[in-house]
Amino acid sequence: MKNPVYYTTRLCLIILFAFLLTYCLRISARVYTKLTKKTNKIVQLILFDRDDLSNNNKKIGESFEWSTFYPFGEQYLTDEPIKLAPRKYSNKQKSDNSKTHQKKIQVLKNGHLFDKIIDSEKKLEKWIPENCIKRYFFLEKANYIETLVKWNLTNDNYNATENIGNGHFSGFCEEINVDELSKSIIRFSRFLKNENIPFLYVQAPYKICKYDEKLSGVFDFSNQNADAVLENLKLNNVDILDLRDVIHAQNKNHYDLFFRTDHHWEPETGFWATNEIIKKINSDYNQKLNLLKEEDFSFKCFNKTLLGSYGKKITKAKTEPDDFTLIIPKKEYQIHFEVYDNQNKIADNYGSYDAMIDYDSIDSKDLYGKDPYHGYGYGSSNNFVENFSVDNDYKILLIGDSFTNVIIPFLALETKKIDRLDLRYFDGSLESFIKANKPYDVCIVLYNPDQYNQMPGFVSHEELFDFR
Repeated sequence: MKNPVYYTTRLCLIILFAFLLTYCLRISARVYTKLTKKTNKIVQLILFDRDDLSNNNKKIGESFEWSTFYPFGEQYLTDEPIKLAPRKYSNKQKSDNSKTHQKKIQVLKNGHLFDKIIDSEKKLEKWIPENCIKRYFFLEKANYIETLVKWNLTNDNYNATENIGNGHFSGFCEEINVDELSKSIIRFSRFLKNENIPFLYVQAPYKICKYDEKLSGVFDFSNQNADAVLENLKLNNVDILDLRDVIHAQNKNHYDLFFRTDHHWEPETGFWATNEIIKKINSDYNQKLNLLKEEDFSFKCFNKTLLGSYGKKITKAKTEPDDFTLIIPKKEYQIHFEVYDNQNKIADNYGSYDAMIDYDSIDSKDLYGKDPYHGYGYGSSNNFVENFSVDNDYKILLIGDSFTNVIIPFLALETKKIDRLDLRYFDGSLESFIKANKPYDVCIVLYNPDQYNQMPGFVSHEELFDFR
């Protein structure tokens, strides 16, 4: 009679083979949805626990390429020199990374085979845990075990999830050279000036407070990177609104403005930031937009319904979900709201304020698969809004990351038209887009300091700082 080890070994082999089979099927299904932008019953069966991948059927009409509508032509060039401020780095090795950056850009352009292989390996390494069947179930159980036995495992990589106190979690950003990013913003500001469009650069805050002496400049360098960018912009006469300093000047508790389990600011903070932007527009560009008043809105709280990007990594085993607030105006509006991703139109809504809200994300009970924060403005996407209820003809171009999700619905209440672009989902020419859709009364770019951590290649035309 065979001993128990024989059967145990074979059982483990069967389980491992089953997991390998599910990986192959699920990665194949994900590749199919990514390449074809379509789904079917088989894909939905294979990805039964991944609503974000299996239900890829929201598009309206035929798919398209932004570059078809807004092709690249002759780009704006100027001989006016760009000034860059000298910078002292905490780590001397960081001061020389501009050469490394240029080398990486050249590698991307030349399509170096070895680097492509390394990049593919990194993507595969990321895809493997992402495509594990019932991924969050196993991740949550593993975190429960780790908490129980007190292993206290750590991750030395930057942007790992760290407990920064008072129930808040965050990642840390490394110190990098921001000269190329700065040049791109400055060149874009000059293009806008040539098109007679005022330009405002809004610096949103990062999760780590600039004035937190225990973390900022010690473990996290997001604010130092942001300061370097803004210093370069000031040297070149770019108009700036630094919300970090406004927060400090108004004596607000920085961390209370953010979700505990996420890197995003709360909707209430976006509401406040919208008013600060309106104040800046009115004072600097001679406009008369109305400020938002809290008494004109209702604040509906959804208890423990948001598990943010950091919360998803450490799971409910190590934290509790955040409360989430949906801010709704009491007044009725007439709004047309269009939503596009990188190749599809995914919503075309007529209605009141609700036209700008994706209630599928807000009402979902799936903490790991959905995020109610992305219910505002349909999340990171390209939007075109027309408000028929205002008596002005003000038109804004808003370019930004996901922090603008909780800006656009509020700013749209006081302006006739707003176009919002998230350049990660726009591979056409931004210059061509602006020339085709102007005039704009102002162009606003809003990024949080975490975005300076990326290395701009300016190759794919789907990068946040590629303003060509």
